[in-house]
Amino acid sequence: SSVDPAFLLGALQEVSCVVVAGFQGVGPDGTVTTLGRGGSDTSAVCIGAALGCESVLLYKTVESVFTADPRVVSTAREIDRISAEDLRQMAWQGANVLNPRAAEIAESSGVAIEIRSLATGSLVTRVEPVPIRIGRYITGVAAGPTVRQFVTEGADGEHPRDFFRRAFGLVAGCGVSMDLFSVFGSTAVFTVREEDARVTRAALEGESIPFSESGPCRKVSIVGAGMHGLRGVMARFSSALAEAGIDMLQTVDSHATISALVASDRAEDAVRELHAEFIEGEPTR
Repeated sequence: SSVDPAFLLGALQEVSCVVVAGFQGVGPDGTVTTLGRGGSDTSAVCIGAALGCESVLLYKTVESVFTADPRVVSTAREIDRISAEDLRQMAWQGANVLNPRAAEIAESSGVAIEIRSLATGSLVTRVEPVPIRIGRYITGVAAGPTVRQFVTEGADGEHPRDFFRRAFGLVAGCGVSMDLFSVFGSTAVFTVREEDARVTRAALEGESIPFSESGPCRKVSIVGAGMHGLRGVMARFSSALAEAGIDMLQTVDSHATISALVASDRAEDAVRELHAEFIEGEPTR
């Protein structure tokens, strides 16, 4: 993606303020299209980067960026500074504050984001394009949307790599986005959003691919680039859920996240337990 700032720069030579419509862009074929939920955030940061701005101001109705959804976790803490990488990860894992693509562009372009209150104009949270120290290695806890888990098996005599290519290609061909995908032996496991379960089920049945289905489920995650390379984080994660009697159906991790798939009716409990373990129970360093 790219932004040509020539017209804007020319206009700013004649007037002191230019109003640009957000939430839209032009595709490779010249067709005007929308950028999806949070597209205005992405437009603003893209334009700011193209103009060489040091920071972009976004006015939001939120009171703050929190360590967890305050409607779920009453002890959620306000975050006054956060790295773009951590906010991007929280957005991808379910926190609805900023479009993750906007945070990604801020990080890659070096543009800071100031999230301000629409009501008062006061600074809510500053998003830094570089890593920052916040006193603990976990920044927040988030839960994603409702999903269904599919466990599929390859046919007898079919090489696993051929089956994985066939199964994943089949689902992708239906226009369905998968998450939490993993393979072992001749088994392929993945999740799809609740609204995509019916078409996924029909596609697998149409190709006579054996499968089992679990759900409804949600993915709960801890986020923090500071956890990279630290020992014992997964042990604490699993222990916190086990002590609350919450089963992990599947797990996945990256350098900045650890996630577990849990039953949908236990997801909020899981968020509260993980927040207590990693945010409330973690001393400031």
